[in-house]
Parts: sequence; structure tokens; C-alpha cells
Amino acid sequence: MRVAIQSNGFVMTIALRMYTEQRLSVALGWACHHMRKLAVSLSDINGPRGGVDKRCKIQVQLSGGREVIIE
Repeated sequence: MRVAIQSNGFVMTIALRMYTEQRLSVALGWACHHMRKLAVSLSDINGPRGGVDKRCKIQVQLSGGREVIIE
């Protein structure tokens, strides 16, 4: 399974990447044999205005060809 984690609008720190990978492993580890690709996109909604306004979008491509998107 390929895993891609990217950020948009803020710096992806090593700690944030490790935390994201750990949470994915706990939440989706049971299904890793059924997934072909997993893409996580973390973004800042308000951009330079600041505030607590982050978005997490997860796209999973299953081995049967179906795609699941969670936001």
C-alpha cells in the first residue's frame, strides 16, 4: 500500500507526520490488505488569517477499484 501525506498552507513537521501516520495505523490498520493507495491532505482553511481551522481529507483506493473519500 502506498501512503502519501501532504500539507497545504502550513509546514508539515516531523512530529505532525508521525502523529498522522500513527493515527492512520490505529484507525485503518485492520484494512491495510484491502487498500491500494492512501492519500492524506492536511490544509489550512483560513490561510494567513490564522485560527483553529484545519481540514483533513483522506482518500482511500480499495483493491477492487472503488474509492472512499473522508473529509
